[in-house]
This record gives sequence, structure tokens and C-alpha cells, in this order.
Amino acid sequence: MSAFVPNVDERLPEWARRSNPVVRRQLGAYWKTIPPQAEPIIRLYLLQMALVVISIPLPFLLDISIILVMVSIIVIPVLFYMYGRLLLGIIIDSSTAMATELSNNTLHLLLTTPLSRRSIYLGKVAASMWRQMDDLSIIILMLALFNTPPIVLQYLNFWPVDEYGFLPHVAVMLGTGAALIRMIIEPFMVGAFGVMLGAALGLRGVAIMATISLTVFYFLFINLIRYVAMIWPLQLVVDFVLPVALPVILTWACLRFTDHLLTRD
Repeated sequence: MSAFVPNVDERLPEWARRSNPVVRRQLGAYWKTIPPQAEPIIRLYLLQMALVVISIPLPFLLDISIILVMVSIIVIPVLFYMYGRLLLGIIIDSSTAMATELSNNTLHLLLTTPLSRRSIYLGKVAASMWRQMDDLSIIILMLALFNTPPIVLQYLNFWPVDEYGFLPHVAVMLGTGAALIRMIIEPFMVGAFGVMLGAALGLRGVAIMATISLTVFYFLFINLIRYVAMIWPLQLVVDFVLPVALPVILTWACLRFTDHLLTRD
């Protein structure tokens, strides 16, 4: 294992590495999973965004990309299913990990180790994500390949080029980038939900159901708010800034609340 982990995990924070004792203990046999490779995803994104920029003086290129929407219509629902299953796996693992530590009276013992409390909570979330890493790699790659045409179609209809100039091109670039970033930060946020509620409730089944409910509420909110009528600058914030900023804020809040729960005595 020592020969394998540094080569793959060296770019990750220490709390997220599979060599971290908290992560290693929770992962068990899942330590050989490989994280998504950033370089191919970035290259795909930059290539597609270059085509979007070129389409400003050559608008027919966007029309060509819309033809690929039919392929995306087939692929995207499959990705939604895979993503939902991945989130459910993270919910079960993170909630179970914390509830089990409490039921076995090992969590407070773990908190007395030299590891910082923050790294312990983050390690629990990271381990839950590592168990789903193979599926996450596939989802991110498929999203990078097939998500741009539906975004092009959506924003060309929403903000016509004749009226809004290159605003829809900016929206396509922001939307494609935000979608890829969300594939990392949303699963992590859901893991933080599970860690918090597992620590708060202490019962595996109850914690899992509470985490599922909180996750469903989040996705309903983040998707339905986009349909509220608003001016285009605010629409940009709601469509591209909020889905990236809110998971980061909620993750931080969940971990802080978890620490408060476990150290208040």
C-alpha cells in the first residue's frame, strides 16, 4: 500500500489521503480505488470552451453542437441515476461511520488521539467519498463529454444571441465549469451532512433517513430557485455562483456543528 498511495494521493490534503489513519480504518478493502484524473477533464473543458469562444464570430458552431443534444438526452438521465446512487452510498457510509463510532463508544476515544478534530471529521467524509470514487470518475468524465450541448441549448433559448450578444456564451462556459465543480463539492457536502447527523442522532437508520431528507431538500431548493423570475445578473449568480458557494458554506457549517456536538461537554 505504501508504494501505491503516495503516487495517487500526493496532491491531496493529508486528511483526504488513504494513508490517513481515519480514512484507512474506515475504507478497509476499498483503498485501491483511483480518484478522477484532473488533466483529461481540464483538457476536455478547455477544448469545448475554445469552441464556444470561436462560435462568437462563427455562430453556426453552436448550432452544430445543438445536434449533439439527442445523444446527451440519452446519456444525462443515466448520469443522474448514477449520481443519485453515488450520493446514497456516501450518505449511508458517512452516517453509518459516525453512528457506529458512537454506539461502540470509540468516537470520543478517537478524539483523544493526536489527530486534530477537524482532520477526523474531514477524514470520515473523505473515506465515504473514496468508496464511491470509481463511479465518480466515470460520472465526471461522461459529464465533461456530454453536458455542454444541453447547456448551450438552454441558454441560447433563455438569452438569445441577437438580444444579449455574447452573454449566452459566457453562461455556457460558466455553466459547464460549475457542473464539473459540483461533482466534487456536492458529494463532499452530502458526506458532511451524514457525519453531522450521525453524530447528532447516534442511530444508524435514523441518521441515514435524516441525511437523505436533508439532501433531497437541498437539491429541491438549488434547482427550483432557478425558475424564479429575476434579472439576468441575479440569474447568473443563482445558476452559477450559488450552486458552487452554498455546498462549501454548508460543509463548513456541518463540520463546525459536528465539532460543537462532540465537544460541548
